[in-house]
Amino acid sequence: DYVFALSAPINEILSSDQPPLASPSPTMVVLCSYDVCLVQTRDIDDLISYARSMQKPALALKYALAHRREVRRHALDQLVDEYFISLLRLGRNRPQRALSY
Repeated sequence: DYVFALSAPINEILSSDQPPLASPSPTMVVLCSYDVCLVQTRDIDDLISYARSMQKPALALKYALAHRREVRRHALDQLVDEYFISLLRLGRNRPQRALSY
């Protein structure tokens, strides 16, 4: 959570007992001699959302398991369910081969 230092006396800012609220990631301005871009930092939840939107549940689960503490918007059990559902669909779409003895 960001606080402008001159908006309140420093003892009021430091003595706050409430945890900082979840705030949107900061937007930064990147300047070049020919262009200006607004850039928003990304977090692990954005990577998981992107993997889910690309229909890659294994990748989404991999990201979530690697960064369990940082995941805020996704439930791990939901990601596991989506992964198992995709495995079941994968097995259903494979052509059945005749058994050879």
